[in-house]
Amino acid sequence: ASGGEQRYFLPIAVDWETRDHDPMERYGAFTIVRVRHKERVGIFYAALANPDFARDVARAMGGNRETALGDGRLRFCSTARFAQHAGAIDEEVRTPALEQTNTAVFFGNKLFLKGYRRMRLGVNPELEMGRFLTEVSPFPHIAPVLGALEYLSPTEAEPVTLAVLQRFVENQGDLWTVVLEHLGRLLAMPSMPADAHAPAETVAAAFHLNRMALLGRRVGEMHRALCHASGEAAFDPEPIMAEDFAAWKAAVEKDLEATFALLQGALGGMPESARPLATALIEARATLGERLRAIAPPAGPVMKTRYHGDLHLGQVLVAQDDFIIVDFEGEPERSLEERRAKGSVLRDVAGMLRSFSYAAHAALVRREPGAAADAGARELAEWQASARHFFLEGYCKASQGVASVPADRAGFDATLELFLIEKALYELRYEIANRPDWLEIPVRGLMELTKQ
Repeated sequence: ASGGEQRYFLPIAVDWETRDHDPMERYGAFTIVRVRHKERVGIFYAALANPDFARDVARAMGGNRETALGDGRLRFCSTARFAQHAGAIDEEVRTPALEQTNTAVFFGNKLFLKGYRRMRLGVNPELEMGRFLTEVSPFPHIAPVLGALEYLSPTEAEPVTLAVLQRFVENQGDLWTVVLEHLGRLLAMPSMPADAHAPAETVAAAFHLNRMALLGRRVGEMHRALCHASGEAAFDPEPIMAEDFAAWKAAVEKDLEATFALLQGALGGMPESARPLATALIEARATLGERLRAIAPPAGPVMKTRYHGDLHLGQVLVAQDDFIIVDFEGEPERSLEERRAKGSVLRDVAGMLRSFSYAAHAALVRREPGAAADAGARELAEWQASARHFFLEGYCKASQGVASVPADRAGFDATLELFLIEKALYELRYEIANRPDWLEIPVRGLMELTKQ
């Protein structure tokens, strides 16, 4: 509608039908169109579903090859970690037919190849961040980057990232799923009076909340690794200037205006249960604006660095008794330039805290049919408060002395509040457009921020 142009990367292969071979049986889920050439019949299909093609791509990365493609070039490259995992390319290749924004290829349970469909000019943050945290400032709690495929255009200064090869990390699922299972068990336990003291074992919290502290620790360690000065201009820390902080505040104030205009317009069509809360938030708009304007930059020097950019429970894998942080692409709605920009690492902290709110609400939605409207609400509120406390405790211990984290608690809290407001406003716009039934989560989050 805007007249803009989008480009997509889709390697295509052809497979012909024979008396003994029906290509639809093998590549049916990846078929683009049937083709005919004279008496031959076959299909065009997405080539990454072909194990031989996927292996060739991975091997070309290991060989650091370049090949012409039209007027441009394909550049295959590898990191120092490639050689020790090269043997896994011969493992069984699996390409799940999933409805996702990227193409996933697994080599046994050893390697993971991700093909990016949408072509965006500039290095994909997942490759850039992964390479930095793999080779330059090693952070062990990620899936290491082993190789990449890029397209170089003769008319553009920057490459386009087409695919990234990573070591596959054995895991027990993502933390979002694990947390929801824990909260489901929490809600299934008999309700206790508000003033009762739960026995230690029912603070099944104990083990679980210790894991929240470990999660905070891992995020703090990641921010420490990203604050490493290596001489790479794209990653070297830079001071947060007064104008940087002012620009962040101005952007959030602009978000506030746009979000409340959307909320006011959506009031009539939203679920009945959410309307009183949304109305209360609209009435509290002035208070929220005052709180936002009152936020002052932290005292003393603080550095801006690269950060994850889309951190939440779903971006953390549970690996044994530890965590692996994945998916460094950043928020997909933002431009590559925005996703690669340096900023405050507390945006990641705000994203994780907001994710706790979403987990509590999702657990409430998944209760047994027929449960009372407020059943489990107190337990979930207590869990959320405790998870927040332990996460921040672990984070602050791990990030002590890190130049990108405000050293004074008042400055830390104020900066975090700014990005909590920013994140909740983003969530509110998203839910208005996509999931009106979930409006209550960001609305409650913003209401809490008006009362702190």
